[in-house]
Amino acid sequence: MNVRLRNQKISKMKIHAGKPQSELPLVPEELDPYQRVYICTHGWKERVRSKGQRPRQNMKGVGCPMRFRAQFVERDEGKWRIEIKQAFYGHNHVLSEEVYRVYPSVRQVPVDSPIISDVELMVASGSKASKIYEYIRERTPHYIQLKDVHNLVARIRNSGGRLSDEDLVAELLVSFELESPGNVAAIDEDGSGHTAVVTISSQHMRKLYKRFPEILLVDCTHKTNSKFWPGFDHVFIFNHAVEQFQVANDWKLTKVIMVDKDLTEIGVLRSMFPDARILLCQFHVLKWLRGAVRDDSKYDTFPSAILKQMDHCVSNMVYSKSDDEFQLHAAEFKYLACRDGRHTLWTYFDRNWVACKEMWVTQHRMELPHFRNNTNNRLERFFGKLKADLDSSMSMRECLEATIRYQRRKEDEYATRVVMPGTRRDLTYDDEMNQLLGMTSEWVAEVFEPEYKFALDPNVAKFYRIEDEDLYVNLYRDGRKHRVDKYNWMCTCEFSSTMKLPCRHGMIYRKHVAHMLTIPYSSIPARWLRLGALDEEIAAVDVPLRISAPCADVKRMKRMSDRDKYRAAQSAFSRINTELTDLPDDKFRAALDHLEKWGARLRRGDVRMGTQEAPDEVKPSSQVAKPVAADTPDEEKDAKRHGGICDQEERDENEQEEKEGNEEKIEN
Repeated sequence: MNVRLRNQKISKMKIHAGKPQSELPLVPEELDPYQRVYICTHGWKERVRSKGQRPRQNMKGVGCPMRFRAQFVERDEGKWRIEIKQAFYGHNHVLSEEVYRVYPSVRQVPVDSPIISDVELMVASGSKASKIYEYIRERTPHYIQLKDVHNLVARIRNSGGRLSDEDLVAELLVSFELESPGNVAAIDEDGSGHTAVVTISSQHMRKLYKRFPEILLVDCTHKTNSKFWPGFDHVFIFNHAVEQFQVANDWKLTKVIMVDKDLTEIGVLRSMFPDARILLCQFHVLKWLRGAVRDDSKYDTFPSAILKQMDHCVSNMVYSKSDDEFQLHAAEFKYLACRDGRHTLWTYFDRNWVACKEMWVTQHRMELPHFRNNTNNRLERFFGKLKADLDSSMSMRECLEATIRYQRRKEDEYATRVVMPGTRRDLTYDDEMNQLLGMTSEWVAEVFEPEYKFALDPNVAKFYRIEDEDLYVNLYRDGRKHRVDKYNWMCTCEFSSTMKLPCRHGMIYRKHVAHMLTIPYSSIPARWLRLGALDEEIAAVDVPLRISAPCADVKRMKRMSDRDKYRAAQSAFSRINTELTDLPDDKFRAALDHLEKWGARLRRGDVRMGTQEAPDEVKPSSQVAKPVAADTPDEEKDAKRHGGICDQEERDENEQEEKEGNEEKIEN
């Protein structure tokens, strides 16, 4: 009971009516509270506040009768003392030192403990809770548990004296930018002022891109931090990441961009890299198509023998090197897919894959400088090794720190491999190939060896008709013409176009004219050489560390377009996907069933979730028991969700044309 409430009750008593304040037995205000009742921690009455989600609960209350009242009492000469009243010190449970040590309030590490500074340092360095637990148990008598360490870590991170996660990210990026003059970083904020996108580009990364600017691999990864931020994902993150990439690099030299089948923002890449070709990772194309032919719920059921033949057709179509070859295998696939009157699988394939075959068929990438990167496996392997150091419980600062630490380790390994004096030799190579191996790398030598062996064959030259010119030489065989530039020994063939290296045709001519060296070493570009690997000069960036915030007022007044709605929905469902994958099987199936039912209602225009009540409305008699129209066919839904790359491009083009038309109207 507090003093004010006690004095009010005393003043309202009838025996004190009409008395002045000085004669009333009032308690001074500074003695607040007036009295307190102390009970055993196991004497609390059970108060059920649960909603039934966790039926089994641990209760400390056992009805212990121990209690006493501490109250201020006025004695002689106006002195106030605390007296104990109504005391009962009996317990109905065991009292021991062992029991006392396990109470949560007792096993805490005191704030003034000398070890707190060590714990704060371990938290700042990203140490795991288990390591901190072992450190405290070995050096202090505190009988803590692992959950107490988690609470201690959370308390340290949320303390007022510690920087927030966003401030720590900014501090880390400042240190990253100061490590090397070529390091570039950027922070983009959303409309509410929170960090939305963080991009980093080290000097080593920029140098490697300058050496091989023709191709860019794009992929995203998930579950790397506690904020559920992906490596790349929806358009807001993706758009800002591409913008920062273009600020830090000479992006106009990029000719090929390799993406996964799941990447939805291909339109962003097309608009920001207008001169580049977008290619699909062939590994994901094969995986996707082989999974589609086995989707019984959408495309009927096929016998296992037919499925194996379809797999061969899919592989043959992906690796076709001519249009006639592709049409032959596509016709075979159509014959298999349309057996017994079936047509859904072929309709889906023709609409969503044949129409954009230039993105995934080998024929349409034979003249592009992709350096034999027909898949995103290099990037997938990088993410796989990187995620060994990442955890979904990490803060953004910890996630970025682990990423920078891993990148620095790979850069050190690369520098050690390149700078180390010495040479390489292969016992299976001749002198010219070993010289090439010492100048370049093992991978380049392995790629170049088949071309070299083919050119050394003494019976090969007779199959070619060689037409010598002043600056060029033409080689004809089986109706094909290969034109070789004598200055740089580059050819129009697939190998030279995709690898930017001299090919077999130039070496055949050099051997034909009895040149001293078959391999034109002087024409091998410097980017393939070991000695010049770390000497690239990169352009300076005006603002190495950029922090930008959008105009919130403009965004608030802007009406959402269809593309904005699509992006917002994509962002929301990416977060839902992360949660779904962490559920056990039974809960995952239940949640997926709820989403499917809600999706069916959504197609009928009903946006209510399963737990919402329908609004009160009177329906006309014509609407009662009216049959519901059939849902959209599965192949159309699949085209919108996954396979509709061409449809998505068409929608993007239509939206762009509509936008340009509106701008012309405004100008007029």
